[in-house]
Amino acid sequence: MKYLLEIHHGIGDVAQFTGLLDSISAYDKDAEIGVILNKRAYGAFFERDERVRHTYVIDLRGTKRDLLKNVLAIRAGHYDYMFCSPISNARDETVFVLLCGAKRAYGEQLRLLSRFSQRYGWRPAEFPHIVQRNFAVLASSGLPVSPCYPRLICPDSTPAEISPRSVGLCVGASKPQKTWAIEHYIEVGRHFETLGYQIVLLGGAAEAERYAPDFFPASWTNLLGKTSLLETASVCRKCALVIGCDTGVMHIAAAVNVKTVCVFSYTNPQMHAPFSDKSYVYCLSMPCQYCYDNRTAANCTDYACIKNVEAKDIISLSEAALRGSEDAEPFRFKASLDASPR
Repeated sequence: MKYLLEIHHGIGDVAQFTGLLDSISAYDKDAEIGVILNKRAYGAFFERDERVRHTYVIDLRGTKRDLLKNVLAIRAGHYDYMFCSPISNARDETVFVLLCGAKRAYGEQLRLLSRFSQRYGWRPAEFPHIVQRNFAVLASSGLPVSPCYPRLICPDSTPAEISPRSVGLCVGASKPQKTWAIEHYIEVGRHFETLGYQIVLLGGAAEAERYAPDFFPASWTNLLGKTSLLETASVCRKCALVIGCDTGVMHIAAAVNVKTVCVFSYTNPQMHAPFSDKSYVYCLSMPCQYCYDNRTAANCTDYACIKNVEAKDIISLSEAALRGSEDAEPFRFKASLDASPR
């Protein structure tokens, strides 16, 4: 059978969808799987992934000619099943599903297609996390489901020598509401350096431009703006722990089976935390908590939920995570991953 996965979103969403690859492959040993991405760079994650046969890049900022070419390539695949990311826009996704031409399509947002004999999933309250919702969509097809943690394939080689005793600091974030002060990261890094850990700085071109090389201790491994996403995954894989905020790299780290300590602010970790049995989460309890999910984020001006997180608390949680201490159990999701969505 042929299966098409629509992951036309950020790299964190791509990482969180990869559990479906293992679940489908476990059921159908001869599965021919294609994935739809929105950036060519994301395709590098699947070049050496035997679970994926085809990758398609749909860049809505590209030319109409390229868009038509890629849609026709998808249609030529004659897919039996199409599974849509729960976070895709309902109207756009409905049109996109019709364009792709799969025999059967499943997604939370496809109710408008029910009269075309398509099927849609649901978002049961007991499965709030995006990963669990992904599996709920798969379950709505009637195919057997084997829930598993997201898993990305990356090479062993890294652009710099990374010690097994290293701590990665992911200092970038897409929004100010998610951005922890760089001074706190430096305090955390200095602490773990005194304990004998190699400190590795992770981030993109924006962070490289924002912070001059001499902004950080010369002894640290500064990879800001120097690695591709695939290389970043390889670096994370070598680390003992990766610390950061709610951003795509943290989902990458979790998907390569590394311990993560993630600082959460205006998004709800029960829905957005790195989904792993090695995922540790820190967030402040506030009356206005999780305003992103409550759609009241625009009313906030001080971002106290991220600004008031202190370095000492992240250090304490990170030390406990590295020790495997009972004082810091991995983040517990509201529903067990072992319970198949129904």
